[in-house]
Amino acid sequence: MPPSGCEGLAAAPLPPSWSPAFRLIVALLRGESPGDLAASVDRESFGQALRRHRVALALPVAAQTALCPALRETLALRQRQMMMVAMERAAQLGAVVSGLNGAIIGVCALKGPAFAALFGDPFGREASDLDLLVAAAEFTRAIERLGALGYHPDRAGAIDHAIALRHPRFAAPLELHRRLASPDGLFPIDRFDPWVRLSAVPVAGGLVATLDREAAVVYAAFHGTKHNWHRLFWLVDIARVLARDDVDWPAVLALARHLGVERQVMMAVLLAERVLGAALPPGLEAQPSLVALGGRLAGDLVPHLDDLPSDRGAELAGRMGLWPTLARLFALYPLWRARIGLLGFLLGASDKDHAFLRLPPALAWAYPLVRVLRLLSHPLGRTRTKPTR
Repeated sequence: MPPSGCEGLAAAPLPPSWSPAFRLIVALLRGESPGDLAASVDRESFGQALRRHRVALALPVAAQTALCPALRETLALRQRQMMMVAMERAAQLGAVVSGLNGAIIGVCALKGPAFAALFGDPFGREASDLDLLVAAAEFTRAIERLGALGYHPDRAGAIDHAIALRHPRFAAPLELHRRLASPDGLFPIDRFDPWVRLSAVPVAGGLVATLDREAAVVYAAFHGTKHNWHRLFWLVDIARVLARDDVDWPAVLALARHLGVERQVMMAVLLAERVLGAALPPGLEAQPSLVALGGRLAGDLVPHLDDLPSDRGAELAGRMGLWPTLARLFALYPLWRARIGLLGFLLGASDKDHAFLRLPPALAWAYPLVRVLRLLSHPLGRTRTKPTR
């Protein structure tokens, strides 16, 4: 189903830079009739867009759409598959949380089925993995307990603040976090204690702890912004939140201001309005300068939401230009500690950087320089070719 509250609202016109398949998906999410747009979309590109942006469960039931039989069948198949996956993810989450709680290990589920349950339907959102937060002091013990449940670390998925674990029976990896973010400056965890901002939501017949509504909104806006909103389902999350009347938006903005991510929350809200036609929360008129800045930041991103091939920022810089992109990032992150952390995030070496130049372990510290050289050696504007239909 489309996000309730979006239907019939005067959203901005669909940018011509978007592919026909992406334009069609957004029109369906808005509750608009696809009209002649569907005729310009082939089955393959529609399926690719559904997989990429993970929004099949947020769309109307296929049988209720005014799509041609081929597109309706493609959507119906994807919705059946993703419903089965969502049910498996929910059951997996419930079992893991029960296992950790049974060992007296406190756990907070982030994003995914818990976020969906917090704002409506635990089976209405696709998730490629499961994210769990435990206290740093319990991190090692949690890994041991998960090992007893059949989960084993995937060292290739280890990062500074989390580690990926896999179970032979489940396709979805489990990402175990000891902190909400890394580097800490992007989301200053010393200013935020998640363990006093918890709510319990029903998942798979039991209760799972997750962030309360206001904290979950702030974290979702931070997370989507960090990834440049390059998958549409993150923005659907924001639109669904905006459709509810049980979210304390003054509290959301106050918490965001305290954490230095108020601009990111404002941009997320205005992005959901412009793309999905979501209604804005009351009280924004009292902050005209923040709304104006958020509107500019959202407007810069809208034309590029269709096909950014990754979330690390180089491709976006190719579209906008390097210096405008840096200026944009500095506008998004007003705190200097966040700006320093952001530079570390952007310079962090990727698999492509390691493949570009193989360095011996003693020189691994030089990979940020390799990253800069790699990016400079290729046209920043190069992106994947969009389908013509």
